[in-house]
Amino acid sequence: MSRGRSSLLFVALLALSVPARAGEVRYLSTADYFDAVAAEIHKATSSVSVCLYLFNLSDRPDAKTSRLAEALMDARRRGVKVEVLLDSAVSFEDGVALPQEDRNRSAYDALRGGGVDVFFSSSPRVVHAKTVVVDDSVVIAGSFNWSEAALSSNVEGALLARDADAAKAALADMRRIGRRTLPEEPPAALVPLSFLTDPKRLGTMVANGDERSFDAYLFLLKRGAGTPAFDVDETVLAEELGMTGLTTRPRRLGIRRVLGRLRDSYGLVRFEFPEGSGIHLEILPSTGAAVGLPPEYWTWGWNRSLRLPGKVLFLLNRRYSAASNTRPSWSLPEREISRENGVSALFVSKGTTELRRTNLVKVVFDMLDRNGGEPRKPSVYTPLPLYDPAALERKWNDLAARCGADKLARARRCLALVYADSDASAAEMFIGLEDEYGRAKVDQAYEIIAQKSGSNPRRTVGYFIGVVKGLESESR
Repeated sequence: MSRGRSSLLFVALLALSVPARAGEVRYLSTADYFDAVAAEIHKATSSVSVCLYLFNLSDRPDAKTSRLAEALMDARRRGVKVEVLLDSAVSFEDGVALPQEDRNRSAYDALRGGGVDVFFSSSPRVVHAKTVVVDDSVVIAGSFNWSEAALSSNVEGALLARDADAAKAALADMRRIGRRTLPEEPPAALVPLSFLTDPKRLGTMVANGDERSFDAYLFLLKRGAGTPAFDVDETVLAEELGMTGLTTRPRRLGIRRVLGRLRDSYGLVRFEFPEGSGIHLEILPSTGAAVGLPPEYWTWGWNRSLRLPGKVLFLLNRRYSAASNTRPSWSLPEREISRENGVSALFVSKGTTELRRTNLVKVVFDMLDRNGGEPRKPSVYTPLPLYDPAALERKWNDLAARCGADKLARARRCLALVYADSDASAAEMFIGLEDEYGRAKVDQAYEIIAQKSGSNPRRTVGYFIGVVKGLESESR
C-alpha cells in the first residue's frame, strides 16, 4: 500500500476509534488544516507535542511552515512545554538515497535555536506519522507533512478530535519512538562569567567606553580556543583591531596599548611582545563558569556592526538565557541587570534598544496600566538567532524590486517606530497595510503611535496593524 493511501486510511481508522462520548471531532481538508493547527498551538496553555515525517521549513518568513515554526517558538516563550520529533530514516527520491535528517535539518536548527525541545528519531524504522497533540486533550492527525505543498496545494486530509483518551494514546505512541539530538556546534569563545560580574572588568571597560579592549579580549578568547596560554600573530590581531592601515611601528604601539590596558586596567591578560617576534598571551582567569559566543558573531561581522552597548547586551542575553528555566526567554529587572554586571541602567537600555532594532532580541514589556496601581513587572527578553546581514540586504532589494523603493522606504519608517528596523517580514506586512487601507491610514496610525514612549508595550508591529484596522472601521 502506498504511503499516501496508508495515511488516509489512518484518518478513517482514527475517526472510527474516537468514542461516541468524545467532544468535537471534525475533518480538516487542505483549506482547513493550517489555520486549525496554528489556532490550537496559539491557544496551548501547558503542552504541544508534534511528530512529523517531514518538516520542510521555508526560508520565507510569511510561508506557512515558517509561521508554524514561529507559533511553536512563541508557545515555548509563553512557558508551554513544546517537543517536536522528526523522522531521520533514509528516504528515496528518483532512486537516490536521501537522509531524511538532511531534509528536516533546517526545521531542527530553527526550533532548537528558539528553545524548543526537538529530536530526531533514533530508530531505523520510518516515522511516517503526522500528529499534533495540544494540552493532552486535542489530537490532530492525518496525511499532512509540514511542507508548503502539503499545507497549500496537495489533496490531504486530517481529523481534529477533542478527546483526552485519543490524545493520551497518540502521546503514548510518540513516546515509544527512540529519540536523539545532534551534537551542538561548540561555541567559538567562552567568556568567563567573572569578566561580567567583576565591576573592575566589564564595568570599568564600559565606563571608559573602551570598545577596542572589549573587542580584543573577546577575540583573544576565541583565538585561544580554551587554551590559557597561546601565541597570536601581530598582523592577525592588528586586523581584528582595525589597525591594518598603520605602518609597523604605530601598529605595534597601538597593539601594546590595547594589551597593556587589558593587563593593567582590567587584569585580564599577561603578555610578551618582544621586537621582531609574535605575541605570547596568557588569559586570566582561564577557568570557571563561562558564557559561550557562537562563531557567527565573527563570521557574519556582528563584532564590527554592533556598537559597544549592543555587544555587551548580546553577551548578557546569552548569559541569562542559558541560566533561565524558561529559556531562551528570561526576565530580570533592569536595575538588577545593571547591578549584577557593573553597568548603568541607561547602558542596559541602549544595548537592548540596539538589539531590538537589529532583530536580535524580542522584548515584551509589562502593561503600563496595571490594575490597582501595581508596579510593572520586569520585561521578558527572548534572544533571537544571529543572521547573515547580507541575506537581509538581499531581502530588502527583493522587496524594493517587487513593491517599489518608495513603499519600502515608508514601511521601514514604520519599522523604526516600533523597533523592528531589521524585520523584513514586518516590512512586507506594512506594505500590505498601505495597499489594503491606503497610505493616509498608515500615516495616521504612525502619528498616533509616535506619541507613545519607547518602553510603551503597545509600540509593536501588531499594535500598529490594529490601529490601522481600527481607523478603517471608524471611517465606515
